[in-house]
Amino acid sequence: MKGRRIFLRRRWSFILVGINQQGKQINLALYKSREELYELRKLNHFFCPQCQSPLLFKIGQKRIPHFSHRHTNDCHSFSEHESPRHLQGKLDLFNWLKNQQMAVQLEAYLPTLQQRPDLFLPDQSIAIEFQCSTIPENLFCKRTSVYQQHQLFPFWIFGGNVQNNQHGLFKLSKFQQLFLQHSSVFDYWLPTYCPDQRAFTFLLHIIPISTTLFSARKLTIPLEKLSFPLTIPKLKSTVSITLKDWMKLKKDWIQKRMYYSHRQRNKFLNDVYNSKRNPFLLHPYIGLPVKGMIFLNLHPLEWQFYLWNEIFNHLSIGAEVSIEKCVECLRNVMRIHGVRWSEFPLTPTLSIRQLVHEYFKLLEELEVLFYNREGKYIIRQHIEDAENMMEALKKETKMIQQYERFVWNKRI
Repeated sequence: MKGRRIFLRRRWSFILVGINQQGKQINLALYKSREELYELRKLNHFFCPQCQSPLLFKIGQKRIPHFSHRHTNDCHSFSEHESPRHLQGKLDLFNWLKNQQMAVQLEAYLPTLQQRPDLFLPDQSIAIEFQCSTIPENLFCKRTSVYQQHQLFPFWIFGGNVQNNQHGLFKLSKFQQLFLQHSSVFDYWLPTYCPDQRAFTFLLHIIPISTTLFSARKLTIPLEKLSFPLTIPKLKSTVSITLKDWMKLKKDWIQKRMYYSHRQRNKFLNDVYNSKRNPFLLHPYIGLPVKGMIFLNLHPLEWQFYLWNEIFNHLSIGAEVSIEKCVECLRNVMRIHGVRWSEFPLTPTLSIRQLVHEYFKLLEELEVLFYNREGKYIIRQHIEDAENMMEALKKETKMIQQYERFVWNKRI
C-alpha cells in the first residue's frame, strides 16, 4: 500500500569453510583462538568455495565466528538459513569426529550429487545432516534419496526439541517423524543432539499411541562418552509402555473422539454405532498394537474393528481367513477415511499385507486363529463384545494377565 513501508527479515547463511585469495581452503573449526582468527582475517580475502563470490568474515562476541555471503541470493548451495544452534551443533559434531581420528569433512560440496552435507565421512561413505529447522518433506526425502542413489548412508540428526508430557509420552510432528530409524536392537528410534547440553538424546523402542503421540524409552548420553558409529548401550527393559497402560490410552483415545467430534461426523464412531456396538465394549483383542502399525495413520482400534466387522464376523469356525481380502478391506478403509500409507525415508517400508500378517500372527498366539499345514489361517474361535463396562474390565484384565508377557514382548 502507498506510504506504507514493509520490512523483510533477512535470512543469512552461516558458513564455516571458505577459500582465500590463493584458493586455499579455510576451515574455521580448526582455529582455536580469536587471536588466530583476527590475524587470519587481516591477511586474507575470503570467497565462497561454491559460487566464488566474496564472503564476509564475522568475529563477534555472541555468535560463533563464521563466513556469510554479502547478499542472501548469492549462492544456492548455501541458500538454507542456518541458526546459531545449527552452527554450534555441526561444529561440535565435527570436533567430536575429528577427535576420534576420523577423516571428516565440514560442509563438503559433493558436485556429483549437487548437495552439501553438514559433515562427510568419505572413508565410511556417510553423509551426516544435522537439521534444526523444519524443511519440506519432499526436500528431506529428495536429499535422502540422492545420497542413497550414490551409495552413501544418510545419517540425519534432529537438532530441535521433542515435546514430552507428564505421562512420559512424546509428541512428534510429521517432520520429526522423518528422522525415525529402525534397528533390530532398538526397533524404531530417533537420534537428537542438543548443543546447549552437548549431549545426544535417543528415543528408543518407539511405539505410536496416535498419529503424533508416541511412547519411547529416553536415553541421554554426553557427547564425550559416545563414539561413532554410535555405540548406544542396550537397555535392561525394552518395553516403553505396559499393556495395561496401552489399554488405558486406548480408552482415552475413544473418549477424546467422542468429546471433540459429534459421532455423525466421525466415520469410525458412526460405523461402530451403526453396527449396534459400543466402542468401549469392543473385545480387547480389537485395538491391539502390532509391528508395522506406525505406517498406517489410523488407530489400531479403527482398522482392526473394520477387519472384524467386515471379514472375521462373517466367517464360521473352521473357515479360512484370506489375507488378500483383509488387505483389500484396509485399502478401502484408507480410501474412505482419506488416509495414506506412511513412508519414512530412513526406514524399510512395510506393506499393508505385512501389517495384516502381523495381526494374524498375534491372533494365532491368542488362539483366535491357527495356521495349518497348507499355510492358511483358520478361524479357531469367535470373540464377543462385553455386555457392560464391568464385563469389559474383566475381559481386559484376563487378557493382560494371560498374555502380556509373551504377546507384548514379542509383538512390539
